[in-house]
Amino acid sequence: MSTHQFLQKRRRTRKAVLSLHIISSVSWFGVDLALLALLAMTLLTDDGAVAAAGVEAVTAIIPAVVPALAATMLATGVVLGVGTAWGLITYKWVTTKLAIGTVLTVLVGALLLPTALSVDIPDPRLGADAVRAGVSVQDLLAPPLVSGLALILAVVLSIYRPGGRWRAAPARSPRR
Repeated sequence: MSTHQFLQKRRRTRKAVLSLHIISSVSWFGVDLALLALLAMTLLTDDGAVAAAGVEAVTAIIPAVVPALAATMLATGVVLGVGTAWGLITYKWVTTKLAIGTVLTVLVGALLLPTALSVDIPDPRLGADAVRAGVSVQDLLAPPLVSGLALILAVVLSIYRPGGRWRAAPARSPRR
């Protein structure tokens, strides 16, 4: 295989990984918007059945979709950092994005997923207020707000690439 063919193959691989990274990030942001819309509906309705359906949809979507998107975004980001000249800790903006992805993924596994799986939806015949009181919609509202804002920050960092390189450690003189 010639060097050109190898580079072409590598470029294709990099583009495929980059595409998967962008798709998973954008999908996660879209899920965040959908969760926010469902939770807003849950908070604003006077109908117990609608409130219960909103909570049920949120608690079904979170475990089915969010962990996979978080893991894919983080894994592809690491592969891109390791496999390109940007590195994982060479540039400040890349390191910041790595920190954002790592924190979000840990929060999904440690807090969001257990919260979503432990929700017990009250009987909708009791009314919307009873559904909201029995579920703590606020506990479900914070995660899509936080991750949505963090994902927006990651996009801004990717576009503007602020901060440049980390400074190299000064050379040490040998001890005598």
